[in-house]
Amino acid sequence: MASIILSSAGAAIGGALPVVGPVVGAAIGRSLGGAVGGLIDDAVFGTPTRRVEGPRLADLSVQVSTYGKMIPLIYGTVRIAGNVIWSRPIKETATTTTSS
Repeated sequence: MASIILSSAGAAIGGALPVVGPVVGAAIGRSLGGAVGGLIDDAVFGTPTRRVEGPRLADLSVQVSTYGKMIPLIYGTVRIAGNVIWSRPIKETATTTTSS
């Protein structure tokens, strides 16, 4: 909450400074206000600890092989998805990294 308020206040103050111009001053003021507000937000609410997982194999949607699927009859130029005749099973390997 403090980052929103301080970034808006910083943009207003920075835009009013005649030294660097209204656009550049507003951008600098907004970034400084947001940074200070972010520090205040982290001090008050704390930094959330979360477990982040990368993309899983189940999230991958690829073409599938289907027995008895109709073969499309196309006239002209059309983009269609192909039918995979055979593929090996995809194996997932887990890699764990810790950062602080």
